[in-house]
Amino acid sequence: MTPKGLLASRFNASLRDRDLVFYCHGDHTSALHAALGAIRSLIDRRKKMGRHRLAQVCCAGNALEIFVKTSRVDSLASRLRISLGLKRRSGAYDWVLAELHNNIEASQRTSLIPRLIGYGFIKRNGLVNEAFLAYENLEDHVDGLSWVRKHPSKVDSFIQTSLNLITTLNRKRPANTPT
Repeated sequence: MTPKGLLASRFNASLRDRDLVFYCHGDHTSALHAALGAIRSLIDRRKKMGRHRLAQVCCAGNALEIFVKTSRVDSLASRLRISLGLKRRSGAYDWVLAELHNNIEASQRTSLIPRLIGYGFIKRNGLVNEAFLAYENLEDHVDGLSWVRKHPSKVDSFIQTSLNLITTLNRKRPANTPT
């Protein structure tokens, strides 16, 4: 999970808090520095809850709120793959790398997704054992599950609209992909 190529150009600043490293956009560096403590607290909370993953809004500086997803990396094989940016035998990435790559690709196709502000990790013995992704917090948006719970009679319409949006997104090509 080192910043190379496209990642280095997008996430050109790094922040550190002991063993926690966070790569972010340079324009958010000062505000996000304040978020490192909140991210560490989220990771500690996830550990206390005994969960593999946890997502939550964290407060950064200047009242900036970010949505952070954190994940424990358990196996030695996953730690190696994530640390080196490698794929599984199946050709897929482990969760954190897959979500990172998917977000970058989707952001090249549309601006209608939460913007990835940065990503980071905690290493032990040189290998990633905790990874997290930080997104802009979209306060005025409602996630699909919450919407369906409020409008249970409109599930069919929700599914059809969602599938249409996914199809439209998949038909779009990123600007740098040949046709």
